[in-house]
Amino acid sequence: MTAVTATAAAEHCHACGGPMGVVRHSVAWHLDVGRCRGCGTVSVLGAAGIVAEDIQSVASGGEAAQTDWEVYADTMHTREVVRHEVLDELRARAATRASELRLFDVGAGTGGFLDMARSRGFRIAGNDISQSAVDHAAARYGIELSTRDLDEQPAQSVDVLTMWCVIAHVGDPSAFLASAWRMLRPGGVLFLRTPRWCLADAVGVAAARVGRRRLATLADQRVTRGHLHLYRDRGMERMLDRLGYVDVDVQPVTHTGCTGAEIASRLGASGEAQQRLSRVIDRTLSSRAAPRNTMFVYARRPGGASTGDARINDARRRTSRS
Repeated sequence: MTAVTATAAAEHCHACGGPMGVVRHSVAWHLDVGRCRGCGTVSVLGAAGIVAEDIQSVASGGEAAQTDWEVYADTMHTREVVRHEVLDELRARAATRASELRLFDVGAGTGGFLDMARSRGFRIAGNDISQSAVDHAAARYGIELSTRDLDEQPAQSVDVLTMWCVIAHVGDPSAFLASAWRMLRPGGVLFLRTPRWCLADAVGVAAARVGRRRLATLADQRVTRGHLHLYRDRGMERMLDRLGYVDVDVQPVTHTGCTGAEIASRLGASGEAQQRLSRVIDRTLSSRAAPRNTMFVYARRPGGASTGDARINDARRRTSRS
């Protein structure tokens, strides 16, 4: 295991409150990456300041706001099967029929997931920080998204709240999830997907410490300006438990947005060597040996009558066996 050194600017883990120590320094981004000694959560130190800069950039139409939303929306269609499965799970865990469920998607982007949920009978709403994304959702799907923060949304107003790869990009995920808890009605269900700390990340950190530049680059893509936080299962469970959520169910899964060829290229391979390595990577990613680098998380605000208790227990048994 990589040694953790003390950090001059004392920070505490937002997930469990434990002490953070510097685990590595990103030369490319000039940022320190810390790890909690208690729950293992990994975060960029000073994340709140980074997010403030990005929010200002998006609001002013700067680099962080320059997204080809048409391409983004088309990319989301490749994940439809997974998203339908999540909607099935949310329906099973909720206390009422889908036609009566109000679903709010945080960071809804182009609105593709909300359009899918609407087609499945959910009453939908959502928000996004980017005005250009909001405009695209209205033009493409006829969905009116809000640009207001969660703290500005009505309390106890939704039955289901979803976050697809959102909390890895916010400065204080604990406060963010507390705002989500406030929005949920008693018995309401939270779903989030976020990157998960896995063996591949440990290898990347070790490589960065001994100067392996290519592997250090991959480590940077997992946690620096792209993702500000990576969680272990126990860190996520502790954070949600501290915030008052119940029936917390963390499901480790394998996901990558890159092909084997792209990963091989980033590792410095080219020509025939790149082709061979990319085939090995693709086979690994499609096998049971693939690192579980993402987590699907379900949790519930206490209260109400849940009809999904049996389904929750089944999901936990499946996770414990895998």
